[in-house]
Amino acid sequence: MTEAKGYGVESWRERLARRYRACAWILLPFQMGGTLAGLVFLPSNVAKAVVLPLWWLVTFGPMKRIEIVEFCLACLIFSGMNAMALHRGIFAFTYPDVFGMPWFELFMWGFYLVHTRRALARFSTPRSNRRGVAVGLTVCFAIVFSAATGDVSRFFGPLAVILVSLAFFHEVSDFLHIGYMVFLGALIEYSGIATGQWSYPSSQLAGVPLWFITMWAGVGLYAHRIFSETLAKPGVYSCGTGILPVFHGRDAHATRGLKKHLQIIMSQTGEAME
Repeated sequence: MTEAKGYGVESWRERLARRYRACAWILLPFQMGGTLAGLVFLPSNVAKAVVLPLWWLVTFGPMKRIEIVEFCLACLIFSGMNAMALHRGIFAFTYPDVFGMPWFELFMWGFYLVHTRRALARFSTPRSNRRGVAVGLTVCFAIVFSAATGDVSRFFGPLAVILVSLAFFHEVSDFLHIGYMVFLGALIEYSGIATGQWSYPSSQLAGVPLWFITMWAGVGLYAHRIFSETLAKPGVYSCGTGILPVFHGRDAHATRGLKKHLQIIMSQTGEAME
């Protein structure tokens, strides 16, 4: 079946998405548990770089184009940021492969963002659309975090930007994305530290620096605002109640405008930096 046969006919992709959504309550914890187990027990960086993406492919199920773009952009942006942080000695991987990182790390941030979106699918669309403000504050957050020279400034500087951001973004979905990303960050950070996969030169929370809280919180807030409001544009996102939004006829056609929405994000990023 294809959508060309009529808007009222459910395709195999829609049926599969609906089934994944119905299993969300058990699927996402299972997905995260498998990811943590892979990080801890897989014997090599190459094995993790191969097995983990395959695991995500199976447990995510059908992905919307905007999710694929978010995954790819997150991998690209955070790999670059990691490389700069590693060069400055902010942290270090024990067994690096490329640019100071193990192979699997190149894909991890894409997983974090898409997993969080799926986990909070019921709260994925903000009521207010202030994407331009979100882009500007994201740039400020990145500059302040990058300019910090120590653990104290790396915590309080980004924290100040987040508090200012909450004056603009204070819906339930914003706080849920902040909280979930900090929780997710704690799981990842302590799993990596406990198994000796990476380390920090100084730490205040049992091997992890205090600024991990503001870093993960900021990522949760700004990724939610920028990408969710792209999804919320008319014709791009239809509200669903489970882990996977349903792909109904005309909404599936609307994803063809993805390139246009990406160009909007990039142009607003440029304006915010000028």
